[in-house]
Amino acid sequence: AEADPDIRLLALTGEGDTFCSGMDFVEASTDGGDAAALKPTIEAFYGLMERFTQSRTIIAAQVTGRVTAGGVGLVAAADHAIAGPGATFQLSEVIFGLLPATVAPFIVRRCGLQPTFRLALTAERIGAERAAIIGLVDQVSDNPTDALRQFLVRAARVQPSCVAELKGLFREMWIINEDTKRAAVDA
Repeated sequence: AEADPDIRLLALTGEGDTFCSGMDFVEASTDGGDAAALKPTIEAFYGLMERFTQSRTIIAAQVTGRVTAGGVGLVAAADHAIAGPGATFQLSEVIFGLLPATVAPFIVRRCGLQPTFRLALTAERIGAERAAIIGLVDQVSDNPTDALRQFLVRAARVQPSCVAELKGLFREMWIINEDTKRAAVDA
């Protein structure tokens, strides 16, 4: 998307009842649970979310189903998130004795510290309306596809260079930096 100057917006969507269920535990356990072997994958995932916050391309998430764990990070890292009324969100990592460390900086960036901490601590599944209240999504719509189309019309007016500069400006005002990345990936 970044290589093609004609692409102004990249939309993340899911099929069926799931937008994203997070890490594949079977794949992650193929290395015998070796944290060092998993680290490059974790760094790459963090890098993807970080790239969302830096790209000249506008990143939008259109969520109509269940979002769990790392999927919540993808939504949080997006520039604009639209949820259908049936969308649900859950940071389920603590149920498995894990920390949502990789996604936490992006969720904190979007929702603030206390709402993120509460989601992580309780592993509570929240609906679209609650996600909008805490700022995880920007809009709840009965027709998320139409809402995304309307957002695209507005977003198409913004030049990619301005998108990049705007993201750069707000990145300088926030905590997502090398120290944050190291703390998140290491945890």
